[in-house]
Amino acid sequence: MKLLVIGLGSMGKRRIRLLKEYDSSIEIIGIDKQAIRRDEVEKLYKIKTCDNMDEINFSEINGVLLCSSPLTHTKLILELNLKGIYNIFTELNLNSNFYDQIINMEEENKGILFLSSTLLYRKEIQYIKNILLLDKAKKTYNYHVGQYLQDWHPWENYNDFFIGKKETNGCREIMAIEFPWIVDVFGEIESFYCLKDKITDLNIDYNDNYHIILKHKNGTIGSLQFDVVSREATTSLEIISENNHIKWNGTPEGFKVFDLNDKKMKDVGTYEKIDRKEGYSQLIIEDMYLEEISTFINSVKENRNYSKYFKEDYDFEDFCDGVKHFVAHNISFDSQFLNIPYMKKFCTMNENIENLKIEGKYGNYKWPKLNETAKYYGIEVDELSTHRSDYDTYLCKEIFVKMLKDNNYNSKILEFLSVE
Repeated sequence: MKLLVIGLGSMGKRRIRLLKEYDSSIEIIGIDKQAIRRDEVEKLYKIKTCDNMDEINFSEINGVLLCSSPLTHTKLILELNLKGIYNIFTELNLNSNFYDQIINMEEENKGILFLSSTLLYRKEIQYIKNILLLDKAKKTYNYHVGQYLQDWHPWENYNDFFIGKKETNGCREIMAIEFPWIVDVFGEIESFYCLKDKITDLNIDYNDNYHIILKHKNGTIGSLQFDVVSREATTSLEIISENNHIKWNGTPEGFKVFDLNDKKMKDVGTYEKIDRKEGYSQLIIEDMYLEEISTFINSVKENRNYSKYFKEDYDFEDFCDGVKHFVAHNISFDSQFLNIPYMKKFCTMNENIENLKIEGKYGNYKWPKLNETAKYYGIEVDELSTHRSDYDTYLCKEIFVKMLKDNNYNSKILEFLSVE
């Protein structure tokens, strides 16, 4: 596989490093107008670079990663399409210019058009979604994300970076990063109210803090604060319902869930190991970026089209028309790629955490893998076939059937199946 990475700034370098970590056989070519960036990337990653696309033989390119300034992405997508390149991973765009043309292009289904939404791959967020899927009580949440603008890239002046410009400003960047997972977890937004202001002496021509009250269609109410003012990089989430109380400070070590039996907050570890890089906030971990980029690479290799990012897969929705129940292992992850309003959901992973009791890194029980859960129920596992969609579906079905026959779960599953 040969990939082209356009833009060799911080995100371009991160994507190249993770690509090499994921599959060292991938050949990578980098493009950037700045010679200093090209020289750095050539020395760090031993790849070929050039300063424009005229030097590229596009007949040899299997896919492109757009890591350049956000305002360049949509034009580049259309330009690459004219060159016969349809497998494209794009960082956040921060505007919707040319989206009609891009959606028309995507409808032709010639390749993988993948819009980055990295926080959907954060395990804490997947865990939250799993919990809330089972919680039918009304919920409310408070969420604050902020970091002082100059500290985003301390090695360069913020006015030389896209976050310093009004059209692609730092607050807009935060919202583009955060809203996909907020909508995915809490549901579509019905209405909102916003207050905004500029309270710093930063040399910017946009508001530096936003306070937003959201009402979701399912009745959930949220309070958001996004800013480029906070001198300490801050992520603070609190979710409250009659059945759950969740707190998260944005780090893997700072994720807590209230234990209804012990009547106290307990640490929940969602990672067996954590990949952090020097120079970045403790809030930034590489694992979610690796999970996201590997999803793109695998979809290109297998010609899978995650059309969710630009247009829903209507054929699959038609196939599932009338479905009342949804069973999956790690259901919050699978739900990211399905936009079908299943009435009832059952997660074989969540339901078996306490059964398998596999020790996690932080003293809690970790999420059991599909093959671990299958073996617990005495199901023979062909390790060479795992991670294939048809075989994984078979294992999940077998686990569900075993749980149905288990006296500890029989009544719960029958109740799940009885709901129309």
